[in-house]
Amino acid sequence: MLIATSPRVDDLANWRDTDLPAAPQALDDAKGDSVAPDGFDGFDLAPYQIAPGQRAFGLRGKWSEACSGGGAEYSALYLLAVVDGAVEQILAVPMSAH
Repeated sequence: MLIATSPRVDDLANWRDTDLPAAPQALDDAKGDSVAPDGFDGFDLAPYQIAPGQRAFGLRGKWSEACSGGGAEYSALYLLAVVDGAVEQILAVPMSAH
């Protein structure tokens, strides 16, 4: 049974407002503090409780960069929840920089 329409991931993770040691290089060319991920690793199905009786699920965004000295990988968490019959993005936060 369909319980919601398809989501859109619109709000991007803000990389400038974190304590992470680095951010994706794509941020250098961005007009703001956020960049779209290169892709998605998959779902994060931890039972995020966002309000009494309401849960959210996660989608993991990823950025990968290659360079002659190694490379870098970054990830962000996008939380989605069913709100009024539609899946809506409710959070976008950077999670790791390696």
